[in-house]
Amino acid sequence: MRGHFDGELLVTLGKDGSVMFDKQGRRTNAAAETAKVVDSTGAGDSYLGAFIYAYMLQKMPVPDAMYFASKCAAYTCSSIGARSSPTLQAIEHWSEESDE
Repeated sequence: MRGHFDGELLVTLGKDGSVMFDKQGRRTNAAAETAKVVDSTGAGDSYLGAFIYAYMLQKMPVPDAMYFASKCAAYTCSSIGARSSPTLQAIEHWSEESDE
């Protein structure tokens, strides 16, 4: 990776998932959660908000926070409009349905 940054760099890649680089240049990849995409408006915002919640507030490890964020972004893509971000209960229920 070229350049210098003092922190983590998190990039969403749509259907290709997401990637994070830390201060040492280590890379963490996360696959995208599968969903029937109806509208991707707001998916990035949903991902970043969910990641911040999981990583900063819930203290999840980076890979787990990225996976949680991917599920939230997939949920957002499954309906029309940018205001379809999930609640915790909705994401738990939606995850259970998609596992079946």
